[in-house]
Amino acid sequence: MCYLSIMSTSAFRILALFILAITITHCSHYDQLQKNGEESSFGSTESHNFGQDCMTCHQDAHNEASKEGGWWNIAGSVNDESVDAPFTNGVIELWSEQDRKGTLYYTLEIDALGNFYTEKIVRFNGTCFPVVVNKSTGEYEAMEQAFHSGGCNSCHGVTEDLISAP
Repeated sequence: MCYLSIMSTSAFRILALFILAITITHCSHYDQLQKNGEESSFGSTESHNFGQDCMTCHQDAHNEASKEGGWWNIAGSVNDESVDAPFTNGVIELWSEQDRKGTLYYTLEIDALGNFYTEKIVRFNGTCFPVVVNKSTGEYEAMEQAFHSGGCNSCHGVTEDLISAP
């Protein structure tokens, strides 16, 4: 009986240390990603493949784009008003409610090639309403339906209209 008690205590200690190690590793990776995670910025020309579904490559662990360029949590492309060229003078805002109401969860800058992306973890509580804001005019275009994942071009340009500037 005493032998089983000692074994249980040792096994429990090992399990507790294992859980603690996983928690510390996970938290430090999260913190590091939040501080140093790659994301789009005004004027940057590091993105590519305007209009394509970013998540095709940037969420595939076996793809070089994910290994070298990032694993995007939210990404897409914005066209100008005529939908003939990339829109480069705006931001994507992520709101808790339609039409820029409620809580602003996050703002992403649109880069010089018309793309936006982040590998940072954006907490949007399972539902979010994206808005494209024109920095020059202040006008905006709000998405009427909530989204539940960040692969914007997986629908826009496929089954939904392209994302375009106001």
